[in-house]
Amino acid sequence: MFSSIFNIDGPLMRTLNRIADLVVLNIFWILFSLPIVTIGPSSAALYYVILKMHKNEENNVAKMFFKEFRKDFLKKFIAGIIVIVAGAILCADIYVITRFMNDVSSATTDNLISMALKICIGILIIIYIFMASLTFPLMAQFDNTVKQTIINSILIGIRFIYLVLPAAVILCIPVILFVFRTDIFIKTFMIWIMLGGSGPAYISTYLYKICFKPYMKSM
Repeated sequence: MFSSIFNIDGPLMRTLNRIADLVVLNIFWILFSLPIVTIGPSSAALYYVILKMHKNEENNVAKMFFKEFRKDFLKKFIAGIIVIVAGAILCADIYVITRFMNDVSSATTDNLISMALKICIGILIIIYIFMASLTFPLMAQFDNTVKQTIINSILIGIRFIYLVLPAAVILCIPVILFVFRTDIFIKTFMIWIMLGGSGPAYISTYLYKICFKPYMKSM
């Protein structure tokens, strides 16, 4: 019985090997994302290896990551910069609009304006979530231009919003804990260092694969 449990091809050892690969992958993703501006190539490489993992086609995850990181580097770099700049602009817009709404009076007209602005903010946030969460998985799966990839991320996000939003929440678990339950985040800090990027990405990819399936032959 014990020999079968610890068999190298058994489910326990396969699971442990998969976790070990995800830890290695997460460390590489963190290191190669440290300059921030390289988060595009790093995230695309992360999802490339994870997609291979889902197909059981991975071998040396570190070697695969580094090879994919260098491949089409400029295209992934530009996509990463666009996502970063778009996020910064969105945050600035939210700040300005929030300040404006705090300054308006309680008149009916102003309330209508305030509601319209809140709706606009909500739409912009959702569009950004689509772009930020799908751009790099799409780059890992399909060979398109940066412009087409970003457009596809929004279109697929709209079509599969019921899958993309939960996937985005899964990806943001470490951030959500850090903001709302800092005590739990601190206690589990080592877990996030080891699996904070690759773990949620691996889980969310189950949902992304469903989103990508209709486009596998057309994109």
